[in-house]
Amino acid sequence: MDKTDKINNTISAIEAINEFYRFKDKYERGYNEKYVTPIVKSKKTNKDKRIAYSKLPKPECINCKRNVGTIFTIHNDKEEDIRKFIAKCGDITDPCPLNIQINSSFRDNLNSIIITGSKSIEKIKLDIIKEKNNALFFNKDVVSSFEKITSTLKTETENVGFAIETNILRNNNPEKYALIKKNNDEFGKGFLLPFKQMIANYMDTNDENVLNNAVKFYIDEMIPKLKQIQEMTYEVNFVEYNPTDKIYNLLQYENSLENNEFFVKDDDKVVSFIKGVKKDKTKTLKQLDKDIPKKNKTKKIKPIGELVIEDGEMEEYEGKDERVDMDKNKVNDLEYNKTIKSIPTDLLELLEMDKQWLDDYIYSCIDAKKNRKPCELFLPRQTKFPPEVLEDGTYDFNSVVVNKLFNSINDKDYQTKLLRLYTEKNGVKNYNLLNSTLLDLLTRKIINYNNGYF
Repeated sequence: MDKTDKINNTISAIEAINEFYRFKDKYERGYNEKYVTPIVKSKKTNKDKRIAYSKLPKPECINCKRNVGTIFTIHNDKEEDIRKFIAKCGDITDPCPLNIQINSSFRDNLNSIIITGSKSIEKIKLDIIKEKNNALFFNKDVVSSFEKITSTLKTETENVGFAIETNILRNNNPEKYALIKKNNDEFGKGFLLPFKQMIANYMDTNDENVLNNAVKFYIDEMIPKLKQIQEMTYEVNFVEYNPTDKIYNLLQYENSLENNEFFVKDDDKVVSFIKGVKKDKTKTLKQLDKDIPKKNKTKKIKPIGELVIEDGEMEEYEGKDERVDMDKNKVNDLEYNKTIKSIPTDLLELLEMDKQWLDDYIYSCIDAKKNRKPCELFLPRQTKFPPEVLEDGTYDFNSVVVNKLFNSINDKDYQTKLLRLYTEKNGVKNYNLLNSTLLDLLTRKIINYNNGYF
């Protein structure tokens, strides 16, 4: 992995897009507040305002601060089904190092896919009826067209069925509701009743030790359990302040907007996220030392790779991919074992089929929980696409887990359809769609997965 890749892996595509819009807003709002707004609010005539506006300097580049502007573009690439977010210096001839490019997969709403697909199925059914009538009453040869229509119907039905099943698993999962009910019942019997009994004992005895035990039990046992139940019940849970009414409102939603989106995760990628400035070579090292804070001279891992000046040269800080390359020495045995115990039994049995995969998942899960995020499942790192067809007709993905998953599919037509889930550009095949689909099939086999919250 080269230096640029390490930098790009330090932040997710969503975080990078948020930074992109933050830079864009700062760039536009700063210029408007400094130059445009004073002209608009002035008492000059419209003619004088237009003259004053025409004399305004060009905006500063958000990175190098020169009056050359910054080019922010958002481009829809329909061939690759992605949106490209790009930010570059406005100086075409001598640009600063600013180079931001983020790819974001197109998002489709699951409900829209289901509704559109259902309408398409009804239309195809009518076409089938028409072809049958043509054969019965007009003696037309409809064999070839009938086969084509029925094949289209089968494909469309499978796609809609997949969308419906995905929507149920994400947003209306009966196993999740059963787990929430189970946790609520456990909380009532194992936590609430003992706590009430402690308070009752204190009221009868007025013993401070009993009260201290009750408070400790509430803080150490009840609050974590309540937090777990809350996170399982509500996908979205935050407090919003209304400045008009001066009121804080608690907003809780069972499902997030992201849960209703269907997209290819692997298409979300930070291609480049570089910012910084070049050293002015006319300065001496002594002058340079005054301009740069001392803390910038040490190489610290930063969340975003950026160009800095050190010892008269331009150098890049290297960010570290915390999910993949997490320092395992920082995770003690207690954290590791605690995480293993929290993993659903079905998932643990799968992970234990591949020791390297188990370790990768545990360390990424520990890091995710520290950032209050769900544990994301991924295929073993050695998984190979496309698979190799063996002599006995089975498929080898170079992974025991994926081999077992794929070869257990009894429908050969469905296997063939899955193997066609790729995009091709310039003769190069991209199997991200197959990767995502296999991961979804694997997730569906796990009971109490709860979207990675456990």
